[in-house]
Amino acid sequence: MATKKKPKEKISMFEAVFDVEKDDVIEKVAILSRREHEIAKLMAKGARNKAIAETLGISTKTLDVHRAMIKRKLGVRSSSRVSNYVLCHQYMTFHGMDVTPQKSLAG
Repeated sequence: MATKKKPKEKISMFEAVFDVEKDDVIEKVAILSRREHEIAKLMAKGARNKAIAETLGISTKTLDVHRAMIKRKLGVRSSSRVSNYVLCHQYMTFHGMDVTPQKSLAG
């Protein structure tokens, strides 16, 4: 007796390429402060901590605090996951996709 195969789940381009969900990116990136977003973008470009700190005129200790907050707000542990969120958000912005959060962040 032949067993039925489960239908393949459709995954979006974002999930396949960036390993994140589009709506999740929009909601989480929106809660980053302007400074955190700036730092996250530099992290995504592969800039080293010392270079980021010098570029922004802050100490590496202050940068470490910002990086920890970014990871906490995005719910990730690694810098590469931060990059996934930032690159996906930049892709959506570049292609004119709506990146306005749909959920109320006010609670």
